[in-house]
Amino acid sequence: MYCKNCGRKLKDGLRFCDHCGASIRQSQPENKRLKDQTAARIRQRNQRNELEERMRERKKRRHRKRSPLFIIITVSLCAAVVCGVAAYFYMLYTSDSSWQNSDGSVQLNSSPTPQPTATAVPSSSQSPLPQELTLYTDNEYNAQFVYPASFVTDTFQTSVKFAAADSSGDGRISVTAENTASTAVDLLKEYVSSAGGELIFNRADDDSYSVYSRSGETYRFRKGLVKNGTLLIYDFQFSANTPTFSSYNTYVEYMDEYIEWL
Repeated sequence: MYCKNCGRKLKDGLRFCDHCGASIRQSQPENKRLKDQTAARIRQRNQRNELEERMRERKKRRHRKRSPLFIIITVSLCAAVVCGVAAYFYMLYTSDSSWQNSDGSVQLNSSPTPQPTATAVPSSSQSPLPQELTLYTDNEYNAQFVYPASFVTDTFQTSVKFAAADSSGDGRISVTAENTASTAVDLLKEYVSSAGGELIFNRADDDSYSVYSRSGETYRFRKGLVKNGTLLIYDFQFSANTPTFSSYNTYVEYMDEYIEWL
């Protein structure tokens, strides 16, 4: 306690200041006010600490309640991701209709594997040619081709050996010739690497290669004959929306079988 008059520090129990003689009772109200303020600040601090502690406990309880659910959701999401990745790689390595292998190389099927809409290519023993198909012989290159009898032949251009189309224009055939130094396998790789769409089947042997594919609503069959530096390319293209789609799709197997060197 200090004297209110002179500021001297006072001993406990004095009624008058031992320095200036002022009554000590005059300092008591101020001292009481300071004590009350101090006590009020202490109470406020304690209340604040209690409130913060209650809030921390409430957060801990809420976190404990949510933890099992959070763990379940996290584990479920991780399992879904793992299953999705596993399914993707399974399909990647087991699908027969991929354009390329995982290392970027071209897949060559020793025996074609068509989609459900396609008919498998026949064996080396040739099937009887349906009446709806006509054989065309190219005497210059000593090769034969097949085209639907209902097709009308077009005017040939310089680079086109043979051309025909149906009346609606949904089906078209062309045969072109060019020089090449590549093998049938290399030509197949080059073609499928640059082409887009969904592969139905592909194969290659010593002097020919075949590719049947789909891009949107357009189906395309290509067969290349390779011999002595010459490449004959047969292209048959038709739409999935044509009324004769089923017949055209079946013709592909005969085209692949009968298009050959003589």
